[in-house]
Amino acid sequence: MNLLRRVEATRKVVASRSPTSFVQTLPQQQYHKQETPAEEGNITRQNFWGSLESFKAHLRSADFVGFDLELSGVHSVPTFDPSCSDLGSPLHHSYRRIKHLAEKFTVFQVGFALFHLDPVCNRFLAYPYNFYVFPRNDLHLGLPATSLSCEASALEFLASHGFDFNLCIQDGISYLSKTQEVEARALLVNELSPFRLNTCNCSRTINNTSDIVFAEKLRANIEKWHNSICACSPGLRFPGRELAANFLALSKGQIKDFEVPSYGINQCPSFTLQLENHHQVCLAQMVVEKHFKDLVPAIRSDCGSGSSHDVKFFFAKSKEHLDFMKHELEQDCEQTSIKKAVGFRYVVDAIVSSQKPLIGHNCALDLAHIHSKFLSPLPSHVEEFAASLLSNFPSIIDTKCLMRLEPSLQAFWAPRVTSLNVIYSRMFKSKNMGSRNWSLTKDTDKQPQRVQVDIMDGFKRYQDTNTNHLHEAGYDAFMTGCVFAQICQQLHVNVKDLLSAAHDTSKFLNLLNMGRGVLDLNTGKPWETDAVKEDPNQTSVSLTEKEPQCAED
Repeated sequence: MNLLRRVEATRKVVASRSPTSFVQTLPQQQYHKQETPAEEGNITRQNFWGSLESFKAHLRSADFVGFDLELSGVHSVPTFDPSCSDLGSPLHHSYRRIKHLAEKFTVFQVGFALFHLDPVCNRFLAYPYNFYVFPRNDLHLGLPATSLSCEASALEFLASHGFDFNLCIQDGISYLSKTQEVEARALLVNELSPFRLNTCNCSRTINNTSDIVFAEKLRANIEKWHNSICACSPGLRFPGRELAANFLALSKGQIKDFEVPSYGINQCPSFTLQLENHHQVCLAQMVVEKHFKDLVPAIRSDCGSGSSHDVKFFFAKSKEHLDFMKHELEQDCEQTSIKKAVGFRYVVDAIVSSQKPLIGHNCALDLAHIHSKFLSPLPSHVEEFAASLLSNFPSIIDTKCLMRLEPSLQAFWAPRVTSLNVIYSRMFKSKNMGSRNWSLTKDTDKQPQRVQVDIMDGFKRYQDTNTNHLHEAGYDAFMTGCVFAQICQQLHVNVKDLLSAAHDTSKFLNLLNMGRGVLDLNTGKPWETDAVKEDPNQTSVSLTEKEPQCAED
């Protein structure tokens, strides 16, 4: 009698918690959190997957891509390595330093601004994306932990410009480099074999009273759904529409038509359990494996990120079908986990695949970070670095190099003042187009006009160019693209002509400012020219133009 009272009391507690509510079957692609469009160009992991498709669409029509990064630090001196035989070369010394910086510090924000020339209206359409990124460990597979090195002055500088560190850490988009993805896939095969839910100890018996009540209630509810399916057709050959199992409908005897195609997870009858914890997940698996041999359980790959656990059960019409679905779920689980971890790398992959020109300003360090964080570890020698960059980005323009090396552009910047903001202000905020800063020729009739750049709807964050978003990667990428567009206007050349080998200005393609000297990515060697004279008063390698406290321009 006491045992019956305990069971009844436990039944009431379990019923009040409603741990086994059934929800409508979700398509596989909706396993992730619901996506929302990019809010004013700011992209986090909350809206990343929805924004990725729009980014790819805008990229397809883009003529070039401006880019910029915000980093956790930019100042550090590598330790002396006596084994290096090339320390005497300024170019190798510069590369050794940017390699050290890229390997030591972290990327917090990446900006890609996509520019499309509208020939009808003779204007540029701009789509500036501002991505928050963070190197979190989503897979928990034993990959080397990512340590964060930060420079105090860099953090202080970013904070002074309104950088949201909480947003970056909590909602920054995860990423894996291509090299890390290969390592993760190898580890994940072992982690997921033979099936995700088999980590539960299903051989144990259920002795706890509350567990007994929970398991029995669960078995009864699943049995209703299972019997309804089997009753539809004795031969398990089901015509009609796919079943959307819902506990409330089943409890009222309302059964919908459904079908079971030959194979395939997405087309199979299924239902989802919302459970409170991992213990209930194990209990559910034990019930299914004991009483329902034709059901395949699968836990959602992102179930660990919230307070509830969702387990989806698929109905198999035969032993062969069941084995096939287990294999398919295993493969899908691997792909879903990897996809989530790769994250932002898909943006870089899209740019690499597009082969669009990449436009940066004093961007050698940024490119080293992109290579290190999203492609593969940086090679030891500058020649290998140059070759690897070109294999991924065949057309790179460093606007600082271009303006230093093209005499007709030097009116835009005073000696030793080449920061991006200064150049952008002179090009787009100067009221007097005929001022000495703008006067490239005495013939005012031939004076180039200011290029028109329109920021498109959905990116209102940067539509007011007087708003100070300096040192936000998306805005700096936008300014970089605008500067390049104006350079093309000043040189009276089409953007595509500037990148053409037949045009005289193509000699500035794939040249990077390395501080003391210019790196020719085509050869991996210093650019052979007398056009650039080194400043004899320069005593240190300047890889980044800085405003006070680490502003990267």
